[in-house]
Amino acid sequence: MRRVAAYRGNRILFNFIRANAISGTVILPVNICTSVVETLHYAGLNIRFVDIAADSLCMDTDAALEQVNDASLLIYVHTYGAESIPDAFFSEAKKRNPNIYIVDDRCLCIPELEMNACEHSLADIVLFSLGPKKFVVMEHGAIAFVSNQCSYEEIEENSFFEPVDYFFDEVAVSARREELRALKQRLNDIYHDMLPKSIQMPDIYHNWRFNIWVNNKAEIMQALTDNGLFASGHYKPQAEGFPVAKDLYEHVVNLFNDSYYTEEHARRTCEIINHLCKV
Repeated sequence: MRRVAAYRGNRILFNFIRANAISGTVILPVNICTSVVETLHYAGLNIRFVDIAADSLCMDTDAALEQVNDASLLIYVHTYGAESIPDAFFSEAKKRNPNIYIVDDRCLCIPELEMNACEHSLADIVLFSLGPKKFVVMEHGAIAFVSNQCSYEEIEENSFFEPVDYFFDEVAVSARREELRALKQRLNDIYHDMLPKSIQMPDIYHNWRFNIWVNNKAEIMQALTDNGLFASGHYKPQAEGFPVAKDLYEHVVNLFNDSYYTEEHARRTCEIINHLCKV
């Protein structure tokens, strides 16, 4: 594996697709951000969505494996930054289709920075985002670890992507990562202690945001906005007909636990949710 960096993760993804002359069909989970879909369209790929699994909330691997034989690219996304090692899935996908390229999209995960961080991964590229809506909340930036068996080259400047120039400052990003790790723990502790356990999602889903499952998502989000607070509700499914992803989107509220929020914000957020909570 070798490390590469760029202004945004979508630039790295496009660089990888072009450098390896990937064409045809890409399989990806339906609960993915719109910018990834736009990048894949720009790259000329045919998009085939699959639902997420109810147990992991990540890609339905059984559904994906049924379709890998005629695909060229597979993108596995870690929903809400859930930490997992899907090597068994990657291995089976490669067994069924040795020519398929695999992207391990960890853009919402805690970024690994060290040069040897992903050297044992079975993916062809492991992607981390450093941007303002991700774990470390930097102004911009992304890094990836690319298999030595794959090609990678920087694209030329064009209007679809941001500027080419980007300097990855590992020291600064590492310091920011540890700062945010500590802040997230403090805010997560407040949410954990003040909110009903029945609405809290498992701890694995609290790295990026603190996530809760409620039956009145719109009401809660509006109440937070009305009180000068905020939350998010990512990610809306990119297509219809995928019930698990639809259910997730309709019920999950992402509570902020980064530098946009303070401990007082978190406490006020809990008070409002507790007042409105309908489990």
